[in-house]
Amino acid sequence: MDRLLLNSNFVFDDGAKGYFKRELDSSNYNQVVSYKGLNDNYISEIPSISLIKPHGSVNWQEDHGKINIYSYVTKNPMIVKPTALEGQDTFSNNYFHEMLRVFQLELDKPQSVLFVIGFSFQDKHIGKMILRALKNPELMMYVFAYSESDRQSYINNLGIRSLPANLKILTPSNFDNKNLTKNTNDRSEEWYSLTLDNFNNILSGATLS
Repeated sequence: MDRLLLNSNFVFDDGAKGYFKRELDSSNYNQVVSYKGLNDNYISEIPSISLIKPHGSVNWQEDHGKINIYSYVTKNPMIVKPTALEGQDTFSNNYFHEMLRVFQLELDKPQSVLFVIGFSFQDKHIGKMILRALKNPELMMYVFAYSESDRQSYINNLGIRSLPANLKILTPSNFDNKNLTKNTNDRSEEWYSLTLDNFNNILSGATLS
């Protein structure tokens, strides 16, 4: 984000407020930042990017009922551990629940687009939120699957028989090899996969005129 901000004009919002001591508060996601003319003759809203962490973070730490955000990994990070009880832990903690609420509200907005990568929908509580959000006809969701076999796994994890019109699962076969990562095993067998770097390159290419 620091590198992007050198050449781009936007606000990065991770839900924190404060200077030396930064505290998490979901209401910060509702803030709007604008430029205004020297004589108050115009106001122009600045685009914002929100970072929402529904399962906590390794740089979060609870202190006297508040969540502080640090620039380093804390000794007792506030996270939802992968114990198969993620849904229960998420909704029993107000902070995690608030993060999911913000996420849900974003999906309910008109003409929204959600890109998914590195998530297999195994968290049932988030899967249910996704299915509910897909009832919004103006939402488009693009899921980038690492390999071909992931497509059916995602469908099974979501518990659906067929894909809604506004849900697209993209696998390596949907892209040219130049946009994929080439893999080789010890038997010199080769295959292609879709990674985060590939996803970024694809999006960057899509914005070129």
